Amino acid sequence: MSVKKTMVFLSLPLICAVFLCSPDLVELARKEKARRARLQTKKTVVVTNRDLKRMRPQSGVESRTTQPLESEIPVTTIRSGQASPGEEVEQRDPAIRVTVEQSTEQIEAPPQISLEEKWRRANNRVGHLNLKLTQLGQQYYSAETSERRAQIQSQIESTSRELEQAKLEAEKLRTELDKPKKK
Repeated sequence: MSVKKTMVFLSLPLICAVFLCSPDLVELARKEKARRARLQTKKTVVVTNRDLKRMRPQSGVESRTTQPLESEIPVTTIRSGQASPGEEVEQRDPAIRVTVEQSTEQIEAPPQISLEEKWRRANNRVGHLNLKLTQLGQQYYSAETSERRAQIQSQIESTSRELEQAKLEAEKLRTELDKPKKK
């Protein structure tokens, strides 16, 4: 009998807690109605298997070249004596007007890049090439024609060679960086 009493004594608070903490059915219905109303305003698109067959497969990894576009390259003044100051120089694009200016500032040599910065850049290049290789692998397996796979395979081979060279360069810079400095 004492076992029954302890069982009832322990289970009674649990049962009461279930009833007290359970959400009200009316409150749940209101929340669901509000959620459906919010979804009505959003535009949805249903994609069918037919749509998937028409779509061209693309990889999930994209890379961007680090070279600036022509529109991003700044226009510089001519300093080599090709034109005299104040003279307008003819350009290929008529919308761009370049005037030669006399420069009074000294032309400075490009700043020296530290060994640590070179090593950091080499490691970044290795990472970039690893990502590019992953992207090419994804493109290879999603290519539909053998010609496209052959093109991607040649890109994979050249990227692998570049990656190996970049790894060697990074390792070389790392060993130079680890050398103790002699004074």
